[in-house]
Amino acid sequence: MATVGNKEIIDKLKNLADKRELAQGYLFFGPDGVGRRQVALGLASYLEEGIFDYDKRKSILGDCLLIDSGEENSIGIDQSRDIKRFFGERPNRSDYRLVIIDGGELLTKEAQNALLKISEDPPASAVLIIVVRDPELIQSTLASRFQKIYFAPLKNSEVEKCLLDKGVNSKLVKEVASRSFGKIGLAMKFIDDDNFKNNIELGQKLINADGRVRRQIIKELVSSEDFMFSNFLDVLLIIVAGNKKKIDFDFWHRLLNLKKQASYFTLNPRIQLSALFN
Repeated sequence: MATVGNKEIIDKLKNLADKRELAQGYLFFGPDGVGRRQVALGLASYLEEGIFDYDKRKSILGDCLLIDSGEENSIGIDQSRDIKRFFGERPNRSDYRLVIIDGGELLTKEAQNALLKISEDPPASAVLIIVVRDPELIQSTLASRFQKIYFAPLKNSEVEKCLLDKGVNSKLVKEVASRSFGKIGLAMKFIDDDNFKNNIELGQKLINADGRVRRQIIKELVSSEDFMFSNFLDVLLIIVAGNKKKIDFDFWHRLLNLKKQASYFTLNPRIQLSALFN
């Protein structure tokens, strides 16, 4: 059975499901990559098939609706209407109809208002899980209606076990786990995400370069069709945080500030990266 750490949370959810005492709304919150989405999918599997295994999501779970932002980078009113229709139907194989919203911080104001109405009088079989980094990223009136479950970064030993369970070469496990900051999602990127690994390599080259070489790297980076500014800033943060022997705290704080601005505003990546390294 594949799990993602978080044993206490999983055991609690299984116990509530067995007693048919699940709450009608949960906020799974914590940093990205610590298993929030996977545990939610594991619960869906457990409710329908009796096995807490997020890999079971590969099969069709009729009483679970998974909603994310897709290519739109937002979750809007149409998805909220889909949720209302889904909850309006009776469960087929489970005692519950489970909806998982992955990326609660991307819910539009209209979508949140619609969810607030749904949460005021949900069907008895309805369970809504919103996966979000921080409860403060959604409206307080909506967040107050949900039970909050915090997902902390995993222990290195938990990450190592997860990687071994997934069949990762044992020679890589310790190195990857030590670079993952307790995030199994990040650890798996080091293993099988070629684009991520390429960005790590480019980010390291960018940090080590200077002058004309650095400007050329930035030019090539931003001209790539699959370049995503926010994701690359995450990569830079990972590289800097991993250099425990020598952290440039001035650069670190400027990078954090740029990451925050990129979350709220449309910025020119070439100009911002050039300014960051000046």
